[in-house]
Amino acid sequence: MIAKAIERNVPKEKIARALDINVRSLVRKATLIEGICEEAVALLKDKMCPMAVFDVLRKMIPIRQIETAELLINANNYSVGYASAILAGTRQAQVLRSRAAQQGADRGRGGQAHRCPVRHRT
Repeated sequence: MIAKAIERNVPKEKIARALDINVRSLVRKATLIEGICEEAVALLKDKMCPMAVFDVLRKMIPIRQIETAELLINANNYSVGYASAILAGTRQAQVLRSRAAQQGADRGRGGQAHRCPVRHRT
């Protein structure tokens, strides 16, 4: 709902006022799933998951995001600490580098970014 209102060019201040939240929180909620694999989002969409968990997921490649979402669900533990522990135990090959390093690597790969490994049927 928030994303649709922003797409329709409704001023963020007006949306924030209507929801009785500050603009910064609104922007954070609107961009919550950016950089998160669709499959991981689908797994976590109906779970009470702290926003900071998505910051941790964003540091992983898509296949590891899905695995982490499954681990969170199976343990019924959606805490930031648990997600961070999973990140700490993740192989370096499955961890994204910092944005600056990632952009430099993308230039060397022809600008290709990591994609979700699961194909969607149409």
